[in-house]
Amino acid sequence: MDFWLSGIADNGEGIDIISSLPDEVLVHILSFLPTKHAVGTSILSHRWQYLFTGVTKLDFDESLMFRHNGNHSYPRLKASCTFKDFVDRVLPLCKSPRISKFRLKCEYGFDCSNLNAWITFALY
Repeated sequence: MDFWLSGIADNGEGIDIISSLPDEVLVHILSFLPTKHAVGTSILSHRWQYLFTGVTKLDFDESLMFRHNGNHSYPRLKASCTFKDFVDRVLPLCKSPRISKFRLKCEYGFDCSNLNAWITFALY
């Protein structure tokens, strides 16, 4: 099956169709990713740097922050601190006027001292 794509340049490395999409469509696509991955797209280019700030669905998952290195106590503590810092850094960047979904997945025993502030942010 052949597809005809008009107005999309082939730079010799293949056709970049996603760059031709409007920002609103890209933000909608990012809303289906865990927030960690949506934020990760900010390194792709200058255009992508702040696209994640417009998502209306925030999905924070502590298990995506955890990296196992054989030492069972330190990585859990480090991952927990990293997760907490990540949420604290990302939430103020979110510019969507309304959050339609807020999911927070963290391990039992997680230091939830910031939990009320995070939920309040999502509600207002």
